[in-house]
Parts: sequence; structure tokens; C-alpha cells
Amino acid sequence: MVKQSENQPVPLQYLLPWFKGSVVCIFDTLNESNKKLRLNKRFLTGGPQKPKRLFMNKNISRWNKLFLFCLGLFIAGAFSMKWMEPDLVYNNENISIFGLELFYPREKIIQIFSGINEKVKIILGYHLSFDFIFMAGCYPGIACLCMMAMAKTKQPGLTKFLFVLACMQLFAWTFDIIENFYLLKWLKQPVINNEFGFYHVVVYAKWIIALSAAFMALSILLINMLKKKPTKIVN
Repeated sequence: MVKQSENQPVPLQYLLPWFKGSVVCIFDTLNESNKKLRLNKRFLTGGPQKPKRLFMNKNISRWNKLFLFCLGLFIAGAFSMKWMEPDLVYNNENISIFGLELFYPREKIIQIFSGINEKVKIILGYHLSFDFIFMAGCYPGIACLCMMAMAKTKQPGLTKFLFVLACMQLFAWTFDIIENFYLLKWLKQPVINNEFGFYHVVVYAKWIIALSAAFMALSILLINMLKKKPTKIVN
């Protein structure tokens, strides 16, 4: 039996099923919702509005459940990575994950990946591997927030925009996977060529897509929640 090297992080083939399963789950939920919506429109043409409201409540309930599942993955991944970060040290200074993503120049990343000892290299490999679990909760969770906000708004233009933002989380997720593969590649062999510019484009695109969608969806949900807040009547 061939033993796995102790210096290798968790093989990615064990983590990629999280990505595949979450994508299938989102597509199945979207497809099922669209089918029910088409059937509901046919049935409700010219009819009463009460069944339509019941359908919307069921639809929101499904997205709520999927969001809670994604939130669990998000918290588990974030906790695991945060727990490892104190051990990511180079020259008596903590290695910043945001620095690796956004701020460190090419020379500093090469210097860090070439200079860290094997123990820190293994921990950083595990950190990047657990990031795949974090992704499986983050981007589908943001897509769920967009769909929940879409159910709360009555403006057709805003509804379409939220749906586009929800679908674009697949692009953000893909960009994050590409980013991680680059970091794992450079960690194994710290040689960075012309792909560094493309790497930063991918990272910035990921952040812009995810943060804009999360901000838009949370703003709509918060405004809707404040509107429903009962006002106190002073006698």
C-alpha cells in the first residue's frame, strides 16, 4: 500500500465533491422553483391571489433551509481556517491570507513560500484545502440571500437584477477555486510567472461579485424587515 506523504495537504479530490454537490443542489432548487412558478402562473391567471401567496411562502421556506445549510458550512470552514491562522508565521510575523490574495507583491509571495518551514507549509496547505468547504457555504449562501430578497420585492427590474446576482455567484465560486489552485501550485513550487496579473483579476472579480450581491440582498431584506416592524401607538 502506498502511503501518502506527511508533507502533503488534504487531497483536493476529497473536497471537490462539496463543490459539485452544492452546485447540483442550487441548480435543482432553481429548476424546481421555475417549474412551480410557471405552473402557478398558468393556474392563477384570472384567479384569486391567496394560492399565489402560499406558493411564495413555500418558495422562501426552501431558500431559507438551503441558506441555513450553507451557513453551517460557512461557519465550519471559517472556524477551521481561523483556528490554523496563529500557526502561519514567517520571520516571526503572521502570514496574512488577505495579503496573499490582494496586497502582497509577487516577490514577497515567492519569499514567503520559499522561506517557510515544512510545518508551516503543511498548515497553510490545510488552510487552503479547508477554504473549499468555506466556499461551498459562502457563495451558495449569498445566492440564497439574493433569491430570498427577490421574493420580497415587487419591482420587475430589481427582481431580474437579483436573479442575475444569484447566478453570478457560480462565477465568483469558480474564481475562488482558481485562486486557491494558484496558491497551492505556488506553495508546492514557488515560481510565479506572468499568471500573477490574471490571478489578481480573478481575486478582484470574486470579491466584487460576492460583496455587491451580499450587500444588495441584505439591504433589501433589512428594509423589508423594518417596514413590517409594528409601530407603537401612544395614547
